[in-house]
Amino acid sequence: MPRLLTRADRLRRFVIAAFGLLALSSPSFAGKEIYTCEINERHAVTPSGHLRDATRGALGSTMRGMQFVVVRETGRVQGDAPVGQGIEPGPRVLQRGDEETFFIAMYLGKKRNFTSLEAIWVEESAPARRKPFMAVEAGFVYTGICE
Repeated sequence: MPRLLTRADRLRRFVIAAFGLLALSSPSFAGKEIYTCEINERHAVTPSGHLRDATRGALGSTMRGMQFVVVRETGRVQGDAPVGQGIEPGPRVLQRGDEETFFIAMYLGKKRNFTSLEAIWVEESAPARRKPFMAVEAGFVYTGICE
């Protein structure tokens, strides 16, 4: 049975779509490609160094299905991105990605009162239109699909 969208879900999707249209039509983003991504799973690192499923639970259950946008040229994110939110000085694109490589963006800087290192990898070289991604943030690993 399909999940009913809440008002917040509809608003979040509208914001992501609006940002995507803005990114494609704005002079500052004109001609630059974007990814629209959706989180499928969230994993946490255990004290023994293994990954455990953290998709379910009080916080994790809200992560599945969340969407966000990544601008390939700048690494800038918008929406419910697990990485790159509130980090100054901002993103750094390490590799733009092509038919043989990954898109890689790194977010290193101050987040609140501590230093944070976050990153996202999108498998640009995947043959399908839908590209798998992995993001790492504060002991969590997120996976999903970008288009």
